[in-house]
Amino acid sequence: MAQEAPADNSGRVVFINRIHIVGNENVSTNDLRARMRTKEPSFFSILRKPKFNPGQIERDAANLAAYYHSIGYPEATVTVAPPVYLENGRFVDVTLRVVEGEPTRVGSVTFSGPLVLEEEELREDLLLQPGAPYNASLLKTDVYRIKSKYFDEGYLGVVIED
Repeated sequence: MAQEAPADNSGRVVFINRIHIVGNENVSTNDLRARMRTKEPSFFSILRKPKFNPGQIERDAANLAAYYHSIGYPEATVTVAPPVYLENGRFVDVTLRVVEGEPTRVGSVTFSGPLVLEEEELREDLLLQPGAPYNASLLKTDVYRIKSKYFDEGYLGVVIED
């Protein structure tokens, strides 16, 4: 079921003109834009201009903050500035303000317990590196890769705890 585009107080449909993202230093603007549902008009969108939906912009901001949290920036916030209306209120510029905060960094990656494989071999393909922002999904990938190395050697009952 299609939803009608939100309208301004006069009942007119408002279209997106530009989406500005400011304050992001460690994540590219293109990466953040790709994670948003709200899109800027493209060169080819002459007939289908993206409509302004304030609720969706707020959800996009919340999703970007959650993304930052997932890649090691637990204090990151993304807020929506008041929209700037253009051309008699037909178009709007939206600004998202990012405050990244300090990342939680990986101090070290260590192995303990009885190691069947050499530590150098276990470290070979690790994605999570000391000094990098902590990313829980990279840790899970690293645990999976280490388990795979043990499985390949016939150790099917290996237990790895992070």
